Amino acid sequence: MSLIHPKLLESLHDFFPSKCTIEVSDDSFDDYGDEVKDWDPKYEDIPCAIAPAGRNEVKRPDMTYVPATHRVTLAGYYPLITEKMQAVIGGLTLDILLVEHDSHQKTTRLSCEVVR
Repeated sequence: MSLIHPKLLESLHDFFPSKCTIEVSDDSFDDYGDEVKDWDPKYEDIPCAIAPAGRNEVKRPDMTYVPATHRVTLAGYYPLITEKMQAVIGGLTLDILLVEHDSHQKTTRLSCEVVR
């Protein structure tokens, strides 16, 4: 018997107010040998919650950077999502830096940065 009821995420629809599309790139190269990313949807309309990641700066002698700008929680277990993909939520495109799953394999968490 599962500790988490199978319909739990369906009843938490207010907790996941946004919709996320996960895109995968079909990498190709132009005539000059430069990489060209052509993004295609892999998963669409996944209920999700998005939040700022906070301002945890990493300071090095040669630079200072913020590793993640947003955290995204997806309502569902998506083991095929990788760091080579990107998330699109309401017109905001995010590069996926880290993918994590909860211990019950019910949700997927993404640490992301805004694609500019």
